[in-house]
Amino acid sequence: MKNFLLSTFILLCVQLNTTKAGSTLQSVNLASFDAKLNSSAIAISWSTTSEVNNDRFEVERSTDGISWMRVGEVRGSGNTNQKIDYSFNDNDIELLKGKVYYRLEQFDFSGRSKCSNIETVNITKNYGGSAPTVNSNFTNQIKINMKVLAQLNIKLIDMEGKEIIIPQSIPVVEGQTISIDNLEHLKVGIYILQLNIDGETTSYKLFKSGL
Repeated sequence: MKNFLLSTFILLCVQLNTTKAGSTLQSVNLASFDAKLNSSAIAISWSTTSEVNNDRFEVERSTDGISWMRVGEVRGSGNTNQKIDYSFNDNDIELLKGKVYYRLEQFDFSGRSKCSNIETVNITKNYGGSAPTVNSNFTNQIKINMKVLAQLNIKLIDMEGKEIIIPQSIPVVEGQTISIDNLEHLKVGIYILQLNIDGETTSYKLFKSGL
């Protein structure tokens, strides 16, 4: 009987996964839901345009699209008609490989729940310990420490979308440090550094401070 109830629950959630972003999740209007691989985690983000009696979101992960496990929880906003942005990082990236599936299960205050659509992330490499390290704060120099032999493309973008550095292909070896110099002329603020390593792009948020 217990196994039957468990199987029924899993089937119910799979059926509810046909709910698309932009439709109603219980009494929550889910405008977007996304999962992306970055340098050190899988970044999961979603937004709502309205919420009624929304208690919480549970982030669930699966490696086969059938069996799911809870990997995190984010509190809801209760009742609101404003757009709310949410995010959660799954930091178990070193343990994952291949296709990984994510979904949200939203609970109202009465305990009722409903699942979102499914987002898929494809982890084609084992990133454990191989992702480059970058100084997240800089004044006139950005240093990129490479941990693997690779072909590297670098792009630096300001918050208005303007490319500060035009991408160029650089062959690097394990342990090599790439320096981007003479950046003192840049305005203080946030910049996005995009590193394309052997065809796979990861992004870093950097802060340019004053002298």
